[in-house]
Amino acid sequence: MQSITDFTTATALPPAPDSLCSLYLRGQKLGISLPGTGLVAQYQAGDQFLLVSDYDYFDGVTNWFTLLAPDGIVLDVVSPPDVAGGIDKLELVGHRQLHFGFYHSPERWQLTLLPKPLWRFSQQYLWCRSSPFMLSRRWLHLSQI
Repeated sequence: MQSITDFTTATALPPAPDSLCSLYLRGQKLGISLPGTGLVAQYQAGDQFLLVSDYDYFDGVTNWFTLLAPDGIVLDVVSPPDVAGGIDKLELVGHRQLHFGFYHSPERWQLTLLPKPLWRFSQQYLWCRSSPFMLSRRWLHLSQI
């Protein structure tokens, strides 16, 4: 996995907690909406793209990790618990893992891009899923370390 800068976003104003931002690839609108109001980070893993977006509201920050296929189809979306501060200390670990924390928090998290999608419905896989991806195959696994 490597850091990239190919994607940008545009958000309708005023932003709201359920805001979506339009996604652009090298200036071309893709017709895809991401949760949040903007990108925090973006990575390429093989032919897939991992996009990190957020919404910063008065009491905290919601973050999302969205995995895109090369054709722009959203494969999976996960979200860690809302926190008082934004994502901090994003660190690539190997080819398919990302470690991160949050401002003013000692907690560390790990996001793993699975090599192939899995059908998993245990609590450890479901708690971080947004509704549209609750019953789909898992490409991303989020855990506290």
